[in-house]
Amino acid sequence: MIDIIRGDDFTTEYSITRVIRAVLEIDRLVYGVLDPADNGDENFWRERWRHRPDAHHVCFVNGFVAGYLQAVPLFPWTSHLVKSGQLRDAQILDSHVPLVSQREDQSLYIMSVVLHPAFQGLGLAHKMWNATASYWNKLSELQECLLTIWSEHGGKFFRPFFGARVGVDAKGHQIFSLNLDHNKLPVFSGAKTNGSFAVGMRSA
Repeated sequence: MIDIIRGDDFTTEYSITRVIRAVLEIDRLVYGVLDPADNGDENFWRERWRHRPDAHHVCFVNGFVAGYLQAVPLFPWTSHLVKSGQLRDAQILDSHVPLVSQREDQSLYIMSVVLHPAFQGLGLAHKMWNATASYWNKLSELQECLLTIWSEHGGKFFRPFFGARVGVDAKGHQIFSLNLDHNKLPVFSGAKTNGSFAVGMRSA
């Protein structure tokens, strides 16, 4: 059974901690040791979760954490810092991210799309993206969506949606905007609810 669950649907500290630890383990399996400025530690993730839980969509397969997608809204001035390469992922603090109540969600940054190696190639990345897009398309009139391409897989996954290249980060990774359709995120057509087609990657 496949479930895509948004972060604000986890209601206990235990469930949130369990997911965060599973996510960090997936990152370790996929990428090895990451620079703390790019990934953060458990405390960083917990604070982000408390500040903006809807930034996270987690994929479960038969109760096992198979992957996650992290997309954070940004203030306009934060968006400028990301595009100029001045902010790396774990340097984006709560002060850079508007609360839901502030209604300033016009810019979205796709930080990560990552799957456990055992669950890559099963269509789960498409499912996580479509769930994320559906949520943000209902919540906000987006003016832009940004992502930093870290890998060939990430580039292939998002290539159908690429807009302009808007910058380069401190490690030389290209930063792109995604094409929006009437202020809405695009979705993958034909993604089956029990289906199979995708890849694992880190987009940012």
